[in-house]
Amino acid sequence: RSARAWLLDNIRNDWSYPNAPHNITASAVGLAENPPIDSRERYYSDGEDSASDNENDKATPTFDTPDSVGTVLEDRKARRRRRRQKRFEDEMKENIGLAHWSAQRNTWTGAQPRTPVIQEAPPIQSAPLRSESPGAPSSVASTITPPVVIAALPDTDLMVPVAPPLLPDNTVRSRITTNTYSDIYTKIVLQSRTPSIPINLTDVTRSLVHGWKEEGQWPPKPTPAEPSLVKKHGHPN
Repeated sequence: RSARAWLLDNIRNDWSYPNAPHNITASAVGLAENPPIDSRERYYSDGEDSASDNENDKATPTFDTPDSVGTVLEDRKARRRRRRQKRFEDEMKENIGLAHWSAQRNTWTGAQPRTPVIQEAPPIQSAPLRSESPGAPSSVASTITPPVVIAALPDTDLMVPVAPPLLPDNTVRSRITTNTYSDIYTKIVLQSRTPSIPINLTDVTRSLVHGWKEEGQWPPKPTPAEPSLVKKHGHPN
């Protein structure tokens, strides 16, 4: 009941969409109304880098002493994060669409660099959209706006704000921990029951992975390709 009342009081449903020019500048209205309580690195699940080509990470980690367990696991996680980030940066150099998507994601999530950007990158000129005639304005040429490039910073250099909880005083919401993931998977996912309160998407995602692990379905096992997808080679007579 309190969740429904909060949603009715805070969710706006009278939006209008005028034909305004596109503006990629991040709006600080949302952050001003609901200031974040903390900031952290962007979260990726452990399976995000499962296709690692490093044999050292595929092997079972060895620990010299019990005290070295945390250090070894953190080093392994850091290596995976660096490899993932390097692949991401290499792809953005060739794929401007991915760089634009990364910039928009950083804008939508309110991500901020760990240290302020001192010098902006110069504009990147691309091929003109159409041929220019003599005397035509130079604005015909397409220019990639510098903020798009600057906003596509590596995740290791960004901090994502942590929003305050919607229902901080709700006792049921505070009980959603790792111990309740099995119940969320069974009752809400499998039995399609409606939760009495909003559940964070992060908790729902982790509940799915937790339930799949209990059923032996995670990580996914390799399966043979469908016969229709396999190219058939004819044999010469």
